Amino acid sequence: MIEDFSPGCQVAPDQVLPLTQIVSEAVTNAFKHACPIGRCGKITVRSRRNELGGFTVEIADDGPGLPPGLDLGVGGGLGLRLMQALSKQLGGRLEFQSRNTGALVRLTLSASGTKP
Repeated sequence: MIEDFSPGCQVAPDQVLPLTQIVSEAVTNAFKHACPIGRCGKITVRSRRNELGGFTVEIADDGPGLPPGLDLGVGGGLGLRLMQALSKQLGGRLEFQSRNTGALVRLTLSASGTKP
């Protein structure tokens, strides 16, 4: 696992638990789906300050990506729904992307009190 955290990404006390749960769920999904038995790929967790005055957290893997046709609004498991609910609680924007190089989960948080 690769961690890449830029300075200045401060989290308000009431954001710590939901943010931790989102990142934990995304990393767990990456290990479960991108690292099948006998092969462990690369998982990257990265945070950066963004133009909204907040920060963006990305969890990426080099696995097969998201299942084709997965409708995140309808499908997915309890973990994906939990991540979406926690993102709303934080006032953030949660994105899921399937790329040629694996899956990417991106959570964008703006400065306190504004919506991304």
